[in-house]
Amino acid sequence: EQVLRKAVAQDSGMHQARLNLAVTLLELGRETEASRIAASLCQEHPASADAHALQGQVALALRQLKKAEQALRQALVLDPELGEAHHNLGLVRMMQGDAAQAHECHHRAVQSDPANAAARWAQAMTRVPAILDDAAHAAPSRQAMEVELQALDRWFDASRSAQGFRAVGSTQPFYLAYQPGNHKSLLMQYGRLCERLMREWQAAQPPRRALAKTGTRIRLGVISAHIRDHSVWNAITQGWLEQLDPQRFEIHLFKLDGAADARTARTG
Repeated sequence: EQVLRKAVAQDSGMHQARLNLAVTLLELGRETEASRIAASLCQEHPASADAHALQGQVALALRQLKKAEQALRQALVLDPELGEAHHNLGLVRMMQGDAAQAHECHHRAVQSDPANAAARWAQAMTRVPAILDDAAHAAPSRQAMEVELQALDRWFDASRSAQGFRAVGSTQPFYLAYQPGNHKSLLMQYGRLCERLMREWQAAQPPRRALAKTGTRIRLGVISAHIRDHSVWNAITQGWLEQLDPQRFEIHLFKLDGAADARTARTG
């Protein structure tokens, strides 16, 4: 961040440096700062596809879906082959419940940028729609996802699997839970792929000294972006934590995003 800020301070007209600074701020979770830079770039360079794509990416991070879609579509008017814009538009469409168009966007992203692992991953996840037209479409949607997962598993071969951790969890088969039935085999297929890629990442990490045991209780870590007034917390996670025996479990919460409220404070 500091290097990019110095570059921009020396020459505020450095378009690419400002783009990179905004992306860095976005990765650091400072969406508001990134949004200001993106807005300035779009105003100063209205014909820049990258600037509009950045604005769309920031708006997506802020869950401003209408603004995100407008910016991403403008970026694709200016550069129809901008793979990351197709991918982000797919994320927006899926969040709006349109799995079919989301899948098409991710497919276009892969066509434009065959190395885009996150787009390939999302392409498989969007085979299961948020809302089915009728019950007859349920089984075919799961079968399509199974085929996509098999293709994804093959794509992450020896030359690509080391970077697979970047795609794991970027999108998830969330809407599978909305379909009735036992989906254990499909989720096991998904889980095996995640485990394979993350095991390779883990093997590449430097060895760490094991933490000394502090007592007889089982240490349990809960990692979530929803430690707040949210359906995931209210319906699931809060109950787990309240019902676990504190004499048997030592609980640690790891919060992933910046959103917080009174319920977050009570867990501190």
